[in-house]
Amino acid sequence: MLTDLIIARPDEADTVLHATGHATIWSTMEMRGVDAVKLCALREVLKGAPERAAQASDEMDKFQVLATEGDDGPWIHSVPADLVDVLAALPDTQFERVAKAWAEAPECKLDRWQAEDLIDVLRGLNQFAENAQAQGKGWLLWVCE
Repeated sequence: MLTDLIIARPDEADTVLHATGHATIWSTMEMRGVDAVKLCALREVLKGAPERAAQASDEMDKFQVLATEGDDGPWIHSVPADLVDVLAALPDTQFERVAKAWAEAPECKLDRWQAEDLIDVLRGLNQFAENAQAQGKGWLLWVCE
């Protein structure tokens, strides 16, 4: 599964979907293997409820489909603003703790994610969230199988 996080407004979703080479137009972070369920799990960890990361799929309604090419995708999902806000404010001193808790989520375990690797992912997400806030925008999640 190919996934990208894109700094954009929700009303740009359809334009992003139909753009040729969205990564050359909008700030984009390639997130191969990171899907909405894994981001839901991260959201639960960041909300201080790592035990709820196992039920992350219950929060999927927070990642609404804003645009799609049909059943086979690609799809553009909204990303909850509170996830972007918390990631932007996450201090470096918390990366290791959050990475360990996120790695324990069932979806992350299934893909054999290691906490050590997730520290760098969190560092990138933190910077990408700060960039989105500086632009006064949020994130869209582009997914294609």
